[in-house]
Amino acid sequence: MPNHDPGDAASAKLVLTDPRRRLESYERIVAAATTLAALGTVDCQIRSVAATAGIAPSTLYRYFTSKDDLMLACLHRWLRDFSAISAELDSSESDCCQRVLETTRTLTASLCSSPRFTDAVIRPYLYARAEASALADTVHQQLIQIFYTALDDGHAAYLHRDVAEILADIWVTNVVAISQQRSGLDDLLQRLSLVVSSWQRKHSSAEATASPQKAIGGHDEENVA
Repeated sequence: MPNHDPGDAASAKLVLTDPRRRLESYERIVAAATTLAALGTVDCQIRSVAATAGIAPSTLYRYFTSKDDLMLACLHRWLRDFSAISAELDSSESDCCQRVLETTRTLTASLCSSPRFTDAVIRPYLYARAEASALADTVHQQLIQIFYTALDDGHAAYLHRDVAEILADIWVTNVVAISQQRSGLDDLLQRLSLVVSSWQRKHSSAEATASPQKAIGGHDEENVA
């Protein structure tokens, strides 16, 4: 029979109750899962992740309810890291369409550099079940924010938010096919460019319609003065 060290149980309990140690364990689990996901879904089983992270499978389930939940946590962490890096990239491009396309190129190339990882983390997002839906929503907001940042030109935030959500949804439904070379990046860029260009034309048309009214208003104020 295996020997159970009471000290091990006490240590595990401390990890689960100490916020700092709990966060460290969480990050260690996600790091282990990220490494194994890049090797393929067969390698990224719960027991394998737990062994790589140096914990018991039962402990891992205290953090994640399922493998899908764990894979979404990997995607969440990957997007968090990408956002931190992309924030430091050159943002001198003034045209928002070009910013979107450059962001998409970088985002897609970075993720698709590991096709197995891409497949492992995107599929749970697309088909998230109830236990993973909250984290899927968080990932969705991360993707929207990435495209929102690329679109931002100082105009009304809600306009950018709506189109950013469309861009995020188009990207995520195409990225697995791109990573598996069943589709090309150029096709995706063309779709996104059409969306942004259409939005720009609509936005410019709305501004042009409003401009005469503003001019009239300004003229009236001068007469009053």
